[in-house]
Amino acid sequence: MLVSADSPEAFEEIIWRQFWPSRYKEQKIEPRFEGKYAEFEKFFIHHIRKVIYLGKRDRNEAKRYVSKNNLNISRLVYISALFTDAKILVPFREPLQHASSLLKQHRNFLDIHQRDHFARTYMRAIGHYDFGENLSPVNFNGWLSKSANFDPLTLDFWLSYWTNAYDYLLRMKNDCIHFLSFDEFCQNPAKKLIALSEYLGINDRQGFIASASQVKSPKPYYVDRTSIDKEILDKAEQLYQQLVRDPFFSPGIEN
Repeated sequence: MLVSADSPEAFEEIIWRQFWPSRYKEQKIEPRFEGKYAEFEKFFIHHIRKVIYLGKRDRNEAKRYVSKNNLNISRLVYISALFTDAKILVPFREPLQHASSLLKQHRNFLDIHQRDHFARTYMRAIGHYDFGENLSPVNFNGWLSKSANFDPLTLDFWLSYWTNAYDYLLRMKNDCIHFLSFDEFCQNPAKKLIALSEYLGINDRQGFIASASQVKSPKPYYVDRTSIDKEILDKAEQLYQQLVRDPFFSPGIEN
């Protein structure tokens, strides 16, 4: 498959960046999306309706708009205010394992971007700032100016990022926003998919639940805990316990 700068792209971050350019700094993204922005809201709602309509026309059935966009975590309150019937799921994972995975992806994309200039340019053009040479972290609670360690090639960096992101999201939580334990999901995917299908109102529940057989727990990363700043690790683990105590689909919620 050949991809050029003129290829169609489904990544909706292009829209957000076009209307909110001041949020995108050179080395960081500011998570401030507040107030009313009539021009953006009209365009974005029309865009979603168009996608749903085209899908319905092709398959002759009602459609829903599903967005899997990492940077949406920087504006969940704004999104939930704009779409009051939205159902927003925020997965979370044990922080050391999550940080290790993020670090691995960052290294992978650094290698790709250094070998392929187009890959770096194209991903930046579509607003993919999560890893590699295009990395622009979301500045949750101003953490980037407070952090003593701003080296993305260390676990300390990704643990700090994890902690500040989920601390921010917990503070922003509302009736539209729910947290889902990735670790619990992998341990019992069928049970979690049943609960998820009920919550989301999935029509083909049997087909949806049947996908449980495809869920596999990832191979755990070995982590030398002594190499990590103790204060950073303690904060991450304390926050993880907060998430575990009140995750979506905890006992008593799914029935």
